[in-house]
Amino acid sequence: MLRRILRWASTPVILLVLGCTPAQTRAWLAWHHDDPEGAVAYLDTPEGEAALAETDTDGPQFEEWLTALPTPGNCASYAPLFERYGLPVAAFTRIAWRESGCDHRSYVVDRDDAGGGLLGINLRGSLGAVWHGWCGVTLASVTNAEKNIACAAAAYDRMGMAPWT
Repeated sequence: MLRRILRWASTPVILLVLGCTPAQTRAWLAWHHDDPEGAVAYLDTPEGEAALAETDTDGPQFEEWLTALPTPGNCASYAPLFERYGLPVAAFTRIAWRESGCDHRSYVVDRDDAGGGLLGINLRGSLGAVWHGWCGVTLASVTNAEKNIACAAAAYDRMGMAPWT
């Protein structure tokens, strides 16, 4: 069970389950962005273990939550999030494959791209400032699967498929 939790430790959801405040979550995500191994290794410290020990990981609600998490590389595992946000599942599954190989942790920074995530949200392009205004996405949150999909839904509602053509 702990290995499955640690596999997802890079997502803000685990921090919420552990009872972290939004400020603690932002701090951990910034740390994870700069030093992913160190941030995950924290969970093996006495403080990290204590936080995990205080979390009820044996109940059916936790198991249901854990199995509902999307799996990087498994396009079908993102379908429930696409549905929840009203996105056409087949089209956005193809986009996710093209943009990130269906891996919400995908991240790119080069001369004309900054961001990425599951659906290739480019915060450096012509829509960069617009994305933040629509859904609050930042370079630190673009690799959060749910945030990335919520932003895609905001764009889809306004522009249809135009951002991905």
